[in-house]
Amino acid sequence: MISKAIINILSPISLNDYVRSSRETGRANVDPAARAEFVSALERVALVYANAANLSFEEERLSNLVNDLWSSERPLSENPKPRYPIYTNVALLNRFIGVYSNPSVQSTWTKCRVALAIICDDWLHFERHALECHERIQGGRAADATGINFQEVNVKERIEELEILCSFLTNVERPAIPPVYAGMRSKYQIDWLSYAVEQEVALAHLTALPQSMYHDEYLFLRTLHLFEVCLWAIIVGIRAAVQSFHRSELSTTLLALKESNFFAQFLLRVLSVFRTLPVESFFDGFREATGDSSAIQSEKYQHVEILSRGLSDAKRTVLQQTVQKHKELSWLADWSPPPEASLVGLLSEVEKSTLAMAPAIRAELFTLDRSLQSWRNVHLGIARRYLPKETVGTGEQGIGYLQKHFQSPGLFDGRRPDAHDAAVVSTDDAFVSTEEFLNLRIGFIVTHDVPALKLIETADILAKQVNERLKQASDQEQNALSKLFRYYDPIFAKYSTTFPLKRQLAQVLKKGLRDPVIAKLLLSLELSTGLLMGIHDATHMQLPIRVTTATDGQHLASLNGRTLALKSGELVLVDQVRTFASYVQGPDKRTSVQLLKDPKAQIFKSLLFVVLGAPSLPEANFEAALNTVQTAAFSIAGAQPDVFLVKTRYA
Repeated sequence: MISKAIINILSPISLNDYVRSSRETGRANVDPAARAEFVSALERVALVYANAANLSFEEERLSNLVNDLWSSERPLSENPKPRYPIYTNVALLNRFIGVYSNPSVQSTWTKCRVALAIICDDWLHFERHALECHERIQGGRAADATGINFQEVNVKERIEELEILCSFLTNVERPAIPPVYAGMRSKYQIDWLSYAVEQEVALAHLTALPQSMYHDEYLFLRTLHLFEVCLWAIIVGIRAAVQSFHRSELSTTLLALKESNFFAQFLLRVLSVFRTLPVESFFDGFREATGDSSAIQSEKYQHVEILSRGLSDAKRTVLQQTVQKHKELSWLADWSPPPEASLVGLLSEVEKSTLAMAPAIRAELFTLDRSLQSWRNVHLGIARRYLPKETVGTGEQGIGYLQKHFQSPGLFDGRRPDAHDAAVVSTDDAFVSTEEFLNLRIGFIVTHDVPALKLIETADILAKQVNERLKQASDQEQNALSKLFRYYDPIFAKYSTTFPLKRQLAQVLKKGLRDPVIAKLLLSLELSTGLLMGIHDATHMQLPIRVTTATDGQHLASLNGRTLALKSGELVLVDQVRTFASYVQGPDKRTSVQLLKDPKAQIFKSLLFVVLGAPSLPEANFEAALNTVQTAAFSIAGAQPDVFLVKTRYA
């Protein structure tokens, strides 16, 4: 029961109205008198509860809400340019995912999934509503304003990318929260209690208060929120993995790393949505209003960096230099976690272990390391796109900081056997002659000394995982795959054929993934990522490989023995002998992976996996696919594969 005194303080101020007005004008443009009244009410309530004992459930929730809001609104009343924690209202988010309490590890992961779902749902509602309003305005009808620099093409693409992102959260149970524009009906005496008691509502609406009236600032804010959630889940996962391994609870270690990998891969996929942000909206638009807000300034980001790669003297110096302005980072600058508390220490212990589960744990560590490194890579690319080289980011550390720390070694760097250092792919002359194949990213992953039995085992595991996922998949998830397929459609249409994964997905949905083994392995990887791939026995090649385009008169001996005529301009992969794969028509027979009838003693000297990008395919989706294949290759051979990246250009 909320006391009459508290109701009298809060009832003159509608929290719903404050959220709506903040979004309409931009949080930085809220009337100073209104903000002063708001902050005064928060302080008065906080003072009452500070001296109270035995709070009821509703009172405790309201007290937490008031304190979290006060922590951001009071500094804004003094300086409209916020620091990162204030800009993001991260206190509210932290409250929801359990940063301030001590829930179980499993409960934390559940809460983090729910948080991701609520944030993504709200973001998707926001973009769809804005697009609907834009179309109404274009048709001469009344509608809400869409915000400054609303760009229809970018927003439509953003909605599609968000739908793909949401497909990874289909099975997460969460409440349906009415969007702000639909109006909030409170069942309580004051609407403050809707936000206090139903914390999902606070997460959906009170965290998303852009500083400016630029439409695209919502994207920036929500990206930071999703980062915060994923990073906390990874921190909890790394802690759980390290502690459980030291207790010899290896099943828990494996589970903790798998959960961490889900959030690390989600972190990467978020950047596919971010790329729909127009450069001018950020640099010439709302950037100034964000103050110093940047993922680099996130306490959780720096925490993950230390847990995953340790704290070097250079990194400690940077953190110490930022403490004056970013006091929340001070403990990290003075923190010296023992090696065994980090992923570096865990990997060292795992590699010494002879336990049966050690290889599986090592494979999950490899996946986590690659996902985090890919996120750093794409993050650096985004910084280069949105900021001139000489500028810093929205925080004080700019492109130079990201570049320097991106180059820091990962867990497995320097662990490749020296015997495989020879060039496999010619990365400097990937020339094409037709526009449809221009600027394609192609990844070559080479793994060595592969036991055939391990190849078969991995194929069976991946196929089982894909079969289960597709069996449980919603229409939205299947639609997400189809939306990735669409990036390939223009190329295949030009060659009068259909992108093959469309037909193969339909067949798998009916019959599941089946033998032969190599086809099952390849299709499992493709349907896990939505990208076109290939697998070859590199033992039968004369290296290096080149990416080029065919000319009239060239042919390819296909898998079924037929001779296929290659069309002029068709993208092909060639070794020093001849063409061994076509982007459109598939692989040849010479380099195909052939299993013996009795594969027990069979070992492949070198296997080559190929990941084929498509025009306009988001970099984050390509990176995610590359990580999936690297993990599979690592699982098969038990060692880090060699990776070569190529981007096509005109001759």
